[in-house]
Amino acid sequence: MGGMCELAARIIDASASGSFRRRRQHPKQIAIIGPGRIGRAWAIVFARAGFSVNLHDASKDMLRGAIASIRKA
Repeated sequence: MGGMCELAARIIDASASGSFRRRRQHPKQIAIIGPGRIGRAWAIVFARAGFSVNLHDASKDMLRGAIASIRKA
């Protein structure tokens, strides 16, 4: 679990410093399967870092709830 937290911290740091924007030449897309707690958290991290995030789940209700929660964050 420490590795994921460390990766998230690096993504947030790079986003805050603008290094993602300097290095990226093409828009990046992230797909997240399963918008539970962890999926939502990663969606927020990547969206704040400037990535386009696509959520996927078999349950439309789960997706609606996750999208509403992410928009509030």
